[in-house]
Amino acid sequence: MPAMNLDIWDQAALTAQVVRKLKSKKESLPSLADSIAPMQEVRERRLKMRVLEVDAFGIGQLRAPDGDPKLFRTNTQVREELIELALPDEMERLSEDILDRLDSSDPIIKLSAGADAVTRGMVLAERSLRRVEQMRWSAFLNGYVDLTYDNNEARRVTYNIPAGNKVTAGTLWSTLSADVISQVRGWQKTVADQVGEYGLWLHMNSNTYEYLYNNTVIAA
Repeated sequence: MPAMNLDIWDQAALTAQVVRKLKSKKESLPSLADSIAPMQEVRERRLKMRVLEVDAFGIGQLRAPDGDPKLFRTNTQVREELIELALPDEMERLSEDILDRLDSSDPIIKLSAGADAVTRGMVLAERSLRRVEQMRWSAFLNGYVDLTYDNNEARRVTYNIPAGNKVTAGTLWSTLSADVISQVRGWQKTVADQVGEYGLWLHMNSNTYEYLYNNTVIAA
């Protein structure tokens, strides 16, 4: 009689299945990007945008006694744009075997199919949200977003951020003696020159926070 190899896994009954959460606690926190560029829900693929800008208007003129006031005309610029939105979208093809198991009345057989239909849909939705998040941060950090489609067509959407608005630390913050405070003050003034208000928020990741925590100039 030939020898038989018995798999202990096949002899055991599946009584429970551990299902991990789709996102970690850190991933479930509100996105920092929402406070910088919050998302807006729309029902159209094409949107119109109208921007009204008032040119610099200087200071008022003096009128001589019994004289006529000088004329002044406010100059405004109107920019209109037609925007076509990118569409994150994908689907998962399920085999007949998986569909049969998901539709089974036996809970053990249903568990053997892995994630149920609702969970699979949540995974697809989360993947789309992550794509949007990646696009937002690319716009923040690089000033552009690269779009690559399934037909290998690639496009780049640029936001024409002035080169002077992309600052670089003169001394890397990984250097313990870097004068971080003076650098940040200079960047605040750059923001003030652009929009008329000092920048008050500095967004950083955990590595940058460690640099600041260990910085000797700040500690002094």
